[in-house]
Amino acid sequence: MERNLSSAEQERLKELRRTLKENKEGIAISSVGRRKNYNPGSKDTEEQTWAYYELAKEVGRIGELYEQIGNITGDESEFRQAQKYYKKAEAFTRKHGSAHRADHYLTRINGIRRKLSQTTSRDNEEVGLHTRLSGALTIFFLLFGILLSSFTITGNSIANLSSNSTQFIGAGLFILGLITGLFWLKQKNN
Repeated sequence: MERNLSSAEQERLKELRRTLKENKEGIAISSVGRRKNYNPGSKDTEEQTWAYYELAKEVGRIGELYEQIGNITGDESEFRQAQKYYKKAEAFTRKHGSAHRADHYLTRINGIRRKLSQTTSRDNEEVGLHTRLSGALTIFFLLFGILLSSFTITGNSIANLSSNSTQFIGAGLFILGLITGLFWLKQKNN
C-alpha cells in the first residue's frame, strides 16, 4: 500500500533501497568469513566478540533502513522487516555485546510495534464506519422498498403517485437494499 510520493521522497526511497541492498550484500560477505573462524563450544575471543558486535550494528542498520523506507511509504511489510532485523541485532548484541545497546534495539522494536498497531487500528476504524454505514443504508432501502411496494400500506397517498409508480420505486429500493446488504455482509465477514 504505497501512497503517492513526491519526487524528493521517491529519490530518497531509491537511495535508501540502494543502501539497503549494499548493506545486505556486505553482511552476506562478512558473515561467510565469520563462519569459517567460528568454533562452537569455545569462548569468543575479543576479536570475535568485536566482530559480532559489528555484525549486530550492521544488522541494526538494515533495520533502520527498512524503518525509514516504511516511514516514507507507509507499507506495513517494511516495518515488519525492520522489526525482524532489529530482533536479530538485539540477539547478537545481547549475546556478544552490551546490554545497553541491546536495550536500544528493544526500544526500536517496541516503536515498530506501536506503528504497526496504529496502522491496524486506523484500518479497523475505517472498516467499522463503512460497515455501520452500509448496514444502515441496507435497512433503510429494504424498509422503504417494502413500504412503497405494498400499495395497501401506503393507500396511494404518497405524493399523488399512481400505484404502478410507487410499486416500481418500492421494488427499486428493495433491490438496492439487497445489493447494499450483500456488500454489507461481505465487509462484515472480512
